[in-house]
This record gives sequence, C-alpha cells and structure tokens, in this order.
Amino acid sequence: MPPTDRTVACNVCDTESAPEFTKTCTPDSDRNDLTGTNPKAANYVGRDPGNAYMELQLYPPGYVEQFDGTDEFSARRRSFRANRLGGNL
Repeated sequence: MPPTDRTVACNVCDTESAPEFTKTCTPDSDRNDLTGTNPKAANYVGRDPGNAYMELQLYPPGYVEQFDGTDEFSARRRSFRANRLGGNL
C-alpha cells in the first residue's frame, strides 16, 4: 500500500463568507480572526469579516492509480465557505 497523503490547511479572510459584518480584511494579519463572545467587545466574533477554510492535499507517486508509474506528486486544493445558514457553499 502506498504512503498516505499529506494535507496543509489554513483559515483565510473571506468577506463573502458569514458573518459578513464588514467587507474589509486586514492583509497579513491575525486581526481578521475575532473570537470574543461578548457582543459589546471589539473582538466579538460577530464583527468578523468572514472566514473560509482552504486545504491543499499532496499525494505521493503511486497514490492515485491513474497516475501510477510516474514519479511526480499529485495535488488537490479544496475550499470551504460558511454561508448565512451555517453550511458550506
């Protein structure tokens, strides 16, 4: 059995994702990820511009059968965004 895949993932600022409080993201900053639970606090999660989750999956040679016989890695990128109903688009 070939080795398993490797995944690299991160949260990214996405102004089109819930909660859509603002349409501005601060570049290269953790200030976009608000986690407070007090609605009157500056870091209240409801004031978040929105977040999306992105992952990159890397598959070693031989892991994907259709590419068997090659010595190159395969990759797949996946993105998830929260909508107002709490699901993914």
